[in-house]
Amino acid sequence: MKKIWVSIVLIFLAIFIFEIAKTYSYYIDEYDNKVDYNIASWKVVVNDKDITSEEDKEFIIDNYNYIKSDNSTLSKANDKFAPGMIAEFTITIDSAKVDVAFDYYLNIDLSVLENNNIKIAYVNNSFGNIEKNDNIYHGFFDKQSIENNEKDLITVGIEWLDTKNSNDHEFSQVYEGKLSIPVNLSLKQKME
Repeated sequence: MKKIWVSIVLIFLAIFIFEIAKTYSYYIDEYDNKVDYNIASWKVVVNDKDITSEEDKEFIIDNYNYIKSDNSTLSKANDKFAPGMIAEFTITIDSAKVDVAFDYYLNIDLSVLENNNIKIAYVNNSFGNIEKNDNIYHGFFDKQSIENNEKDLITVGIEWLDTKNSNDHEFSQVYEGKLSIPVNLSLKQKME
């Protein structure tokens, strides 16, 4: 009787192992046949630098075009940042290696300048879709812009207001230091 029970257990064990092996082979076969993925490209280039892999997308702007402001009392424009001048710079965002639409958020930190007379005069972009919310400037690349491999040129003007409070200390900042403004850029993919 004991031999019959052992035989029955061995038969059930063989059937069980056969079924598990069959199921596993179906799983492996299904897995091997469904590995076709289409992954979108995501390589964002800002001012000719790939920023995709960087966790912190903060960079320092220190190259400017100086323009005399409309409210200036200066007799002529000069090549230094001083009261009555606008320091203008451009940020270029290139979408040539991006396959998805995305939003960008630009934060320009003027607090490091420690001068209340220095303000953001304007922020414009080539798409005409930039909006301001508090200190953050929001723009976007839509699907059409991505398909056309367009670049967005963001022009920022920083103005040193020409007030009667301008004194020698402020002027000494012009000649003793270089104007360096931190800019932080955040990117977010859009689901269209």
